[in-house]
Amino acid sequence: MHIGGTGKYITYTHRSFGDAELYLIMNSGDEIAKLDLKIPFANKQIKQIDLEKQEQKAIAFVEKDGKIQLELELPALTGVVLVVLDSL
Repeated sequence: MHIGGTGKYITYTHRSFGDAELYLIMNSGDEIAKLDLKIPFANKQIKQIDLEKQEQKAIAFVEKDGKIQLELELPALTGVVLVVLDSL
């Protein structure tokens, strides 16, 4: 995964679970991070999981050159978002 944007203190981890790809993306900076992500998959759906609220929502994205491209905004300090890529 390639991460661009305004976050100085962004870390992430990736795990595969069957047909799903899970990304835990964390902002440990003291400002909101606006990220441009490029994920090396195509023909997938993306959902954002809010772990605190136990809610999920679809994320808008485009596919280009075999990669998923999307923008994501993470809150300061405790901002944690789990991006899940499910098979269509």
